[in-house]
Amino acid sequence: MTFMLVFVVVMLTVAIYEAWSNGRGAIGWIGNILASAFGGLIAVALIGVGMDELLPHLHLEGSLASSQHPLKYVLVAAIAVLMVLGSWIPLWTLNRFRR
Repeated sequence: MTFMLVFVVVMLTVAIYEAWSNGRGAIGWIGNILASAFGGLIAVALIGVGMDELLPHLHLEGSLASSQHPLKYVLVAAIAVLMVLGSWIPLWTLNRFRR
């Protein structure tokens, strides 16, 4: 749960930073937060599908979290990067339409 809280904070930070750095108004801030949340949730869904496909091939005894497998730490870093990309891509798309 702590990891997911950190990922949500990172996702919102991407939206807030982009809105603040480009001097958006209130509607722009709301649009950025909604787009970033949408992209982050889509990224989480795709990551979940990927994990469902990957875990049976690892032959772990129990869950990945309880196994202390080194892949656990690699996946946490990969999920963080993919969530930032998932949050950034809709913002990039919105910026293309704003100009």
